[in-house]
Amino acid sequence: MRWDSLFTDLEGQLEFELSSEDRERRIEDERIRVARLTVRERAAALRGQTIRLRFGEEPPLAGRVAGLGKDWLLVEAVPDDAPRVQGRSDVQGRSAARGRADSRGRAGAQGHAEPRGSNRPHDFARTLLVPLRSLRWIETAPDHAVETVPGSGEPASAVPRIAERISLPFLLRDLARRRRPVVVVTDEKSHGTIDRVGADHCDLALHPEGTPRRRTAVTAVRIVAFHTVRYIELS
Repeated sequence: MRWDSLFTDLEGQLEFELSSEDRERRIEDERIRVARLTVRERAAALRGQTIRLRFGEEPPLAGRVAGLGKDWLLVEAVPDDAPRVQGRSDVQGRSAARGRADSRGRAGAQGHAEPRGSNRPHDFARTLLVPLRSLRWIETAPDHAVETVPGSGEPASAVPRIAERISLPFLLRDLARRRRPVVVVTDEKSHGTIDRVGADHCDLALHPEGTPRRRTAVTAVRIVAFHTVRYIELS
């Protein structure tokens, strides 16, 4: 064997070993990165897509992630039969909406209309503030599940949007300042106005739905622990 052949053979072996070592290192780095992902990061990657969520004992809710905070999601409820794969044109979306409206109109004419003021979890055009800690699971299409694992090569925003740094207590304090009536859902549904917000709870002044907070209208003040809240809805 000549020296040239020996060196060529050694170079080939070293290149193979180095490439194998580099490949194994990248695989291990990816495993570690994925192991550190949080539900919040997975949910952020689903923004705008139709998903299903489950929290507490409530039936699963179909909706789209419309906003994201430090420890909460803003979910726009959609009909439970809405397609999970996005990309339909606005014209198609409006046509589908008109079709559903026509169907509801025909059902109403036949005596099968939904009762006014229905509180079904799947009602359309509801926007819910969902604490991340209340989530049991998020369901999406198989292809979308892969897309919710942000790639290590994707550029990360140096500074998150201000809204994405807002915590649940901070947001509720603003609602209290505005005296905005809300519906707080724990294991039951409570109507009222948030009076004050602590580190892990809020005081909810209970009063009838559709009425402003007045001293004479308040029936009780309920101290609500945040870990019991499934979602909050503007009244």
